[in-house]
Parts: sequence; C-alpha cells; structure tokens
Amino acid sequence: MTIWEEDIPVHVVALPPRIHSLISKNDEGDVAIFINEALSLEMKRACLEHELAHFRRGDLDYGAASSADRIERKRHEAAV
Repeated sequence: MTIWEEDIPVHVVALPPRIHSLISKNDEGDVAIFINEALSLEMKRACLEHELAHFRRGDLDYGAASSADRIERKRHEAAV
C-alpha cells in the first residue's frame, strides 16, 4: 500500500522484523518512506512521524558519507 504524506510516498511493505521503517533519497532527489507492514497501526504512525522528522530536519542532506546509525545517534544525543 502507498499513501502520501507531505508529498512523500509512504510504502507499507514487508521488511525484516528488526527494521521498523526507513526513509530513502535517490540520486534524482526523490524521497520515499518505507514502513514495515507487520507493525501495529500505532507503531506505523509512530514510525511515520519518526521518518518525517528526519526529513523535516534535513537529515537526508548529510549524504552517503553519513550512516543511518550515525544520524540516529547524533539526533538522539541532541534530544537529551
């Protein structure tokens, strides 16, 4: 299933259990969010908000040199 949020396609798809969601930007600059279909509706909504927060803060602009783990760590340290 695909929905749109803030002009971003949101795909609810099968993902490995340890991956709840992710946001991706391709070479053309198009952004998409992927959410694990196995999650509860409440978790899906929380994951959508989490990924949209990354988009709004410009986390995708760090580029390929910055890993998702590093971005997550940096953002969560700033929140403390």
